[in-house]
Amino acid sequence: MNIQMIIFALAIALASSTDCFASGLSYGINKIRIPLISTLIVVGTCTFTLVASIVLGKYIIEIFNISSTQNLGAIALLIMGIYKLISYIIKVITNKKQLNRSIKFSLFSLSFIINICNQPNSADIDNNKSISSFEAVFLAIALSIDGIAMGISTGLTQTSLAFVATIAGVLLLFTFCSITLGCYIGTTLSKKTNINLGWLSGILLIGIALYNIFS
Repeated sequence: MNIQMIIFALAIALASSTDCFASGLSYGINKIRIPLISTLIVVGTCTFTLVASIVLGKYIIEIFNISSTQNLGAIALLIMGIYKLISYIIKVITNKKQLNRSIKFSLFSLSFIINICNQPNSADIDNNKSISSFEAVFLAIALSIDGIAMGISTGLTQTSLAFVATIAGVLLLFTFCSITLGCYIGTTLSKKTNINLGWLSGILLIGIALYNIFS
């Protein structure tokens, strides 16, 4: 695996972990603890989801005997990046106008998960200022949703097994550090603030897509 593939893996892992950092920052600001076990549940779920999605993307290539899908995967990553940027803009607008950002309908836990995606602090169901292992499962699912599309798109770029192994290790480290560092920084802030890093992951994905298209 060459240096370009390593940089590619680092960029994908960084794009995937920005939401975890933003969530950790939000919890820290609101003085909500994420114990080690809960952190590991989130880290493990996010990593497994992304890696499994990458493998699924590679499987799609093999089962349909597609000879070249680099541009297809790059276009999918480009769309994902644009989606992240649009989502960031919408959240900024709704925050300023104080609109209700929750989708209101019930189907088992679906409405709850959608609410977490928009307002991560709602994962603290019992309001005890600590994310339990049970609550961490819902948080992990919410943070993993984007990873599915991102992983399949990445897999369509014909990545190698070495890349998959590398991104698994890097993502484990990045996600753990993102949540931990986010919580630490959040607890040091004296006043509440809304920080959304959706624009950063969007820019990274667009950059990765353009690199794959023109390389």
